Amino acid sequence: MLKQAVSGFIDAGIATITIKIRNPTSRAILHDWAEYLSASTGSVIEVCSELNLGHHLAQADILLCHGSATSTLEALYHRVTPVIAPSHNDTYFVAQRCADSNTAVTIDWATDFTRAHTRAAATEALHSPRIAKGIDRFILDNDGLPPASTLAEQLRRSDRRGWWDS
Repeated sequence: MLKQAVSGFIDAGIATITIKIRNPTSRAILHDWAEYLSASTGSVIEVCSELNLGHHLAQADILLCHGSATSTLEALYHRVTPVIAPSHNDTYFVAQRCADSNTAVTIDWATDFTRAHTRAAATEALHSPRIAKGIDRFILDNDGLPPASTLAEQLRRSDRRGWWDS
């Protein structure tokens, strides 16, 4: 399934792809395949266990993610279009809000992880005037705010007391 998605992104012209896979066995298998595909297509495909979003998004055109608020907001902050495949709980809400505000492309894990669907999603993410306007509006509305990762880190470090304890 992931191999089909990556092939679709390459077909759409994405030259550099970073894939986060936490499972060591799956990561090793995908790493070998990524090396083969990189050599045969000229694309740069990196497989890692964790992402430094600030580093990776500085070089990205799109972010394929499940729609966590942190990753999605971080991508938008860096003017990177999320391609969201929601998978659980709040990720469906984030995906719907992004679709409503024209700031992301959404795909379905179960049906859209084919080469054709991911190529279409990546092409839309890269070239849609509607998506570009939505991201411009997001930037205008949120200009001056720190990246979501900074806010999340501040929350993590803050006193664990809630507003209700004040």
